[in-house]
Amino acid sequence: MELKEFVAETLSQIIEGVRIAQKREDGSNVNAAMGHATFGGSLVNVGDYGVATRVDFDVSVSAETKGGAGAKLTVFGVGVGGGAEHIAGSANRISFSVPVRLPDGDTKRQNQIEAGNQTGYSAVDYNPMDYT
Repeated sequence: MELKEFVAETLSQIIEGVRIAQKREDGSNVNAAMGHATFGGSLVNVGDYGVATRVDFDVSVSAETKGGAGAKLTVFGVGVGGGAEHIAGSANRISFSVPVRLPDGDTKRQNQIEAGNQTGYSAVDYNPMDYT
C-alpha cells in the first residue's frame, strides 16, 4: 500500500470511528463540548471549530524504483509482491503528525450549562448528525 493511501485511509477511519461511536446509546459523551476547557497532550480546543487532535504516524516505508520509473513510497511490509522484474529499494522510518478536527459531539448540554439551565436534558435529545 502506498504511504498516501495508508495515511488517507487511517485518518478517514479515525473520523468514521468517532462518528459511529457518537451514534451509539452513550455516544453523546464522545467528543462532547467542553466549553472553555484547556486541553493538553494531543487534544486542542480550536474555539468555534471544536476539538482537534494530533494523529502521530511512525511508519517504516520502502522507496522503490522499477526500471526508469520514479521512486514510489510504500508502507513497509504492505503490498509486497513477487515477480521477475528487478526492484531496487531501501527501507526508512519516518515520523510525522497530522492535525485532525474531530466530529462535534454533544453541544446541547454545553449550551444549556452556559445558559444556566441544567435540567430537561437527556441523551435522546442529542443527534450527532445535527450540525445546527
